[in-house]
Amino acid sequence: MLKENNSFNPGDIVSIKLLSGEEIIAKLKEIHQDYVKIINPVSMVLEMVEHEHHDQLTNKIISTSQPVVAFAPFLLGIRDGEVVKISESKYVCIVLAREDAAKQFKEATGIVPITEPPEAKHSHGISGVKSGGFSK
Repeated sequence: MLKENNSFNPGDIVSIKLLSGEEIIAKLKEIHQDYVKIINPVSMVLEMVEHEHHDQLTNKIISTSQPVVAFAPFLLGIRDGEVVKISESKYVCIVLAREDAAKQFKEATGIVPITEPPEAKHSHGISGVKSGGFSK
């Protein structure tokens, strides 16, 4: 992938679409014409979440499933803060991550402290992005 402009800075939270179809989100360390170096990469995956609500017309509890974005480890054996180098021949594109996804990523990976109450940590409130599965 040839990078034509210099719109990324070290420390930016980026989303990378791999040729395999997988999408990862990570902290950018360096970007070069032939490769990118990232820190704390996690995979973005869809997870089905059950929701129950009371239907006032039928007076019944209705259960529905909704897909939400969740984070999963990209590499199971990676050490915290380890730099990962990905060849440009292995990814399709790199973009700045959406603000809500970047915020969830930072909280999930411990880059910034979580400011929400503990019960809200695993909620799906911010545009369907779910954090969890990480400990710091």
